[in-house]
Order: sequence, then structure tokens, then C-alpha cells
Amino acid sequence: METQQNILPYDRAEAERIARILAEGPCAPEYILLFGKLAGGTPHSEATAYDLLMVVGDTPDYDWREAKRLLNIKLPAKQRKIPLVNLYIATLNELNTQRTAFLYLALLEGEPLYCKEHRTVQRPKRRADFGRVCGAIGMQTDLLVALGDRLLEQAAQNLEHPLPERIRLAAHQTAQAAVQYYEALHRAYHNCESGTSDLALMHERMRTLSPELMLLFDSTHIEPSKTLARLRTHLKYALSDPKYDIPVAEAAKQLKETARMGKIVAASCCQRLELYKQKSEE
Repeated sequence: METQQNILPYDRAEAERIARILAEGPCAPEYILLFGKLAGGTPHSEATAYDLLMVVGDTPDYDWREAKRLLNIKLPAKQRKIPLVNLYIATLNELNTQRTAFLYLALLEGEPLYCKEHRTVQRPKRRADFGRVCGAIGMQTDLLVALGDRLLEQAAQNLEHPLPERIRLAAHQTAQAAVQYYEALHRAYHNCESGTSDLALMHERMRTLSPELMLLFDSTHIEPSKTLARLRTHLKYALSDPKYDIPVAEAAKQLKETARMGKIVAASCCQRLELYKQKSEE
């Protein structure tokens, strides 16, 4: 079997430094694992990123966003050879009760970057039921993607009538479709509900899963991306404020981008479910 040094295309010292910074933060982890393709395991992020699972004793006051903010303060992304970090936090109790394929693969294949003294990594004792996961999650993702597609069809029909209330409704439906697509992607990869409908938060959580999503919605050095911010605003005001103004051209552009998102998500979900199917047959 190849040694880790032979199979990992990343700077081990940088990864351990990132883990030390996270370990020194308020989350006080028991251990931190690097999983996914950088660890030579089952791919998670399609973009080159540090996929990290931070295991804690109790639910911390700080969530993954705040932990990443602390990391970026102490070691800014522009100073790292691999700037992208995808961080997950799970308690020891969750590892025992949430038998998801996601946690199984991270725990089985994860490479320890940090471990508290006298603590050992809690490897899974039983194999995940990939067949069951594939069937259950496949049904959920199909329904969510179909719902997103239907919402976009309705939005397109409403945009054919240039009445302000129809445009507002179209904008709201487009935003709702984006939420459904992200929810489908979250369930395919993480095997559970996302627990949010905040589009900015959903994108930050899942952007590394698909470089195409990053190209679609991330800001560039030249031009900021406003699509997700506007869709978030549509969810809040489009149906409740009759004075909320949305240019038709803007609504049409957002619909087109969200339709592209739907295709990206559908393909990513299929790819993930196919992986579960293959593992169920091993």
C-alpha cells in the first residue's frame, strides 16, 4: 500500500498548522480528520480543498462558520497553498447516533491532523448501509430537484406577463428553486437536512462540492456576484412588499443562472448516488 506521503498532493505541514489553529480555538476538539480525495479516500469536495471533520465532546458555542472565520484571521486563505477549507463539526454522540454514509466515510478514511492527548480516533465498527442510503436519499433528491424545476417553469410563465406582481412572484419562485436545489445537494452528500434556507449559507457550505457552482455564483477579482444576495432578498420581500421593484431583465438573468444551477446539482447528485450504489455492491 502506498504511503501517505506518496498519495497526498498537499503540504502536510500546512494542513497540520490549520488543524492546530482550529484546535486552539473555542471549539476545543477531541480530534480533527482530513478526509476526501486529499486523504486518498472517497472524494468529497470536487474542488481542491481541505475537507476537515472536527470532532468535539459537546456541542460548541461556535459553529463551523465562526471556526473558519477564526482560521482566516490567523491564517488568511491567500497565505495558504490550498486556500479552500471545508469544515464539519460533529459531537462524539452524533458519531454514535447518526450513521450516515458521509460520517462513515470521513471516520473510516480520515487522516488525523490533530488528536487531543489520550484520545483515539473513533473509527466505525459497522459498515454503512450504502444501498439503503442510495435508495432513501435518491428519492429525496429527485423530489427536491423536480420541485426546483417546477418552480422555475412557473417563474418563466410569470415573466411572460410584465405586471409587477407577476415579476415579483417569478423572482420569489426562482429563489425558492435555488433553495430546493441546494437542499438536494446537501442531502446527497451529507445524508441529512441542511437546516437552513439561507442561500448564502447554503452556498458557503456546499460550494467546494462543485467547481461549476463556484464559477456560477462566486465573486471574481473583477466583478462581484450579486445573484445569491438578490435571491435572498427576493425570498424576504418579493411577496410581502408591493413596492419591491425587480427589473424584468434582472429576474430573467437570475432565472437562467438558477436553471444552470439545477443542472449542475442534478448531475452532482447523480454522481454521488452512483458512488453509493457502487459501494453497496462491493
